[in-house]
Amino acid sequence: MNEYGLEKFTSVVTDNAPNLKAAWDILREKYPKILTMGCSAHALHLLTKDVMAFPEFKRILEQAKVVVKFFRKQSPGAILEDIQEKRNRTSALEMPCDTRWASTMRCISSVLFLDRDCRD
Repeated sequence: MNEYGLEKFTSVVTDNAPNLKAAWDILREKYPKILTMGCSAHALHLLTKDVMAFPEFKRILEQAKVVVKFFRKQSPGAILEDIQEKRNRTSALEMPCDTRWASTMRCISSVLFLDRDCRD
């Protein structure tokens, strides 16, 4: 921070690991005008993991993954393309990624859109 100039810093953002929280205390003491905080995206990721651990939500995500895997196979993929073409949609089904909280939401949303399109 000293190398780049303290006036260029208003805050320091890290994940919420205990060693980094200890570093926040050191920074707050040494630089009281600089705000230290945990990363919002990291907090959302942890929250999403906790929510998805509930059996009801875990079941929904597992079912969505089964649907995505089914349509990613060669033959069903053509079926999906036909459905999307008829509905003028280009969005793909998405598998969740363990390190990206939003991918869980996109996976479930993509399956819900597919369900709606199949029913229409």
